[in-house]
Amino acid sequence: MTVGSVQSAASTARSDRSRQIDPMLGLEPAKELGDPVDPERLVLEAQIMARRGLLDEAERLARSALERRGESPVPLFADPRFTLAEILASAGRTDEARTEANACLRRYQAKGIVPLTEKALALLAEIPV
Repeated sequence: MTVGSVQSAASTARSDRSRQIDPMLGLEPAKELGDPVDPERLVLEAQIMARRGLLDEAERLARSALERRGESPVPLFADPRFTLAEILASAGRTDEARTEANACLRRYQAKGIVPLTEKALALLAEIPV
């Protein structure tokens, strides 16, 4: 296989993936989003859906991301559990939101991640008792 044929195959694969982008995201097909079941992409989509008020879909995506990735010691991009806590709080499901936010807080404190600890504390303060 020549370098040219490998480059051509890679270009074709990128083109095929760009046509599969979810139009709900409002993104142009030229932008690559990667694997549609990548946990980080699912978290991003969950955040977008939540901002649009589509809380059931946002919750489904956040839970799916959490199932696929599990608990990472340190969130690299977006924490699916924290995103889920925010979505549940927005939906008025305060007990569930508080449970998820507390789980994040414990993990962030155990790892000594001060900015995320402060973020979790702020979310907990916003959730009505």
